[in-house]
Amino acid sequence: MHLQITSAYLTIETDPYDYCKVELSTPILCTFDFVCDGDVPALCGSKSNLSSVKHVNINVMSFAKGTKVPLVELANIKSLVITSSTLEVLSWLPDLLKVEFRSLCNLKILKLKIGMYMPLPLSIPNGALYFLLQNSLSAKVEIIHLL
Repeated sequence: MHLQITSAYLTIETDPYDYCKVELSTPILCTFDFVCDGDVPALCGSKSNLSSVKHVNINVMSFAKGTKVPLVELANIKSLVITSSTLEVLSWLPDLLKVEFRSLCNLKILKLKIGMYMPLPLSIPNGALYFLLQNSLSAKVEIIHLL
């Protein structure tokens, strides 16, 4: 799927049996919401232009085997909102801490949503939070409790 976006806001939702590669050409997109009940589509490709994206909300339930980290193209975001299930799923990626990750350098705040249907694991998944913050060590982390 190739999308050319002329809006400042985009929401993509997939269901458990959809899998595709998403190439976005978005010179003015500021906010990107991604809800995925199945495998995460690759957000990459030579035609992708995600440099204008500043705010990202992600809720993911699983990653396809062999999937690259879907945040790689999101270099300039300032705020990232993820669910506890997304953080847990991210920790399932093999060799997560060995992935060459140059994104999220401008991250100012990472918000972690937890709630009745997105419980926080007994402990933060090993390395997943560090992975997200490794290029923005001064970013603020905020936990949002949903009812």
